[in-house]
Amino acid sequence: MKPSAFKFQLSTLHIALFVSLLALALGMANLIFGDLNQDEGWYLYAAQNVMRGQLPYRDFFFTQGPVMPMVYGVLSPLWGAFGVIGGRALTLVLGLAGASLAGLLAARTLPKEHRAPAWAVTFALTACSVYHSYFTVIPKTYALVSLFLVCACLLLSRLRPLAVFFAGALFACATATRISMAAGAVAAFVWLLFQHRRAPWQWLFFGLGGTLGLLACLGPFWWMAWDQWLFANRFHAAREGGGLMMVAGSAARLLRGYFPLSAVGTMAAFLTIKNRMRSNAIECSRDVIPWISVGAAILAAQWLSPFPYDDYQVPVMPLFAAAAAATQLSYKRFLNAQRNRTEQSDAVQ
Repeated sequence: MKPSAFKFQLSTLHIALFVSLLALALGMANLIFGDLNQDEGWYLYAAQNVMRGQLPYRDFFFTQGPVMPMVYGVLSPLWGAFGVIGGRALTLVLGLAGASLAGLLAARTLPKEHRAPAWAVTFALTACSVYHSYFTVIPKTYALVSLFLVCACLLLSRLRPLAVFFAGALFACATATRISMAAGAVAAFVWLLFQHRRAPWQWLFFGLGGTLGLLACLGPFWWMAWDQWLFANRFHAAREGGGLMMVAGSAARLLRGYFPLSAVGTMAAFLTIKNRMRSNAIECSRDVIPWISVGAAILAAQWLSPFPYDDYQVPVMPLFAAAAAATQLSYKRFLNAQRNRTEQSDAVQ
């Protein structure tokens, strides 16, 4: 192995270790010192009700999908005795898992030598963001939904019937956790329709997985408490407020909270446009299209909601981080190949 190659690998390992420790330290700081959010008690109370044998809608009022209280209720022996701190610890694990898998999503699009940097950049842009860390530590739907979305996109990229089927099921789980995630499922389905020649009938397997997943997650509650479920969702959607100025403020706060990701993403978009006629840039852009499509659809749906809070967008940020990191490192790969060709040409001359 060349000394330079060994140095590069060692440096990448150090960076990955550093961002991992930084993310863990930031998560622990938010776990202990993060401001208390009123939604935390609401979500954890719902999970404890499930632990006691009650069900959302039928036995108590709940305005989100049933998956989060069901998951947290099943896992309550791990966190229930510790109250809010225990709920935050579980959410921290889910949030870090989502960020780590987003790094894997970016890494899979690149050659072996660029995979570790892609993972480190993606992970740093999410788990090492103070804003992202806080909202994936406090018990809200964001960490769990983000994990569902990233896993779904990992499976979606394989374009094989069984993988795409389970991708649809995971999108259904995300939708049954937070209903606005349905926009991402629609975007993924449309993308698969455009891939029909390349991967025939994958959209059908995705739709089948999504339909069965929705029936599994929501069907029992529709059967037992249709009126209560419908009332809860109408109540949640009937809030008035927001407007164009709130959307603008939400976008501004989101850019501030994810400023490094915004900068890297802007540069990645610029490089993609600049090099759109080059084969490796086109290959990379094709890989990230479904992630960006899913994220953009959810972003738009949530900005059109009655109260477009900026933190609603937290679950899709790992997808954008993966797309930005993969594009940047793909461009670096192109520059390295171009430099090697120039050096070989000079050597021949």
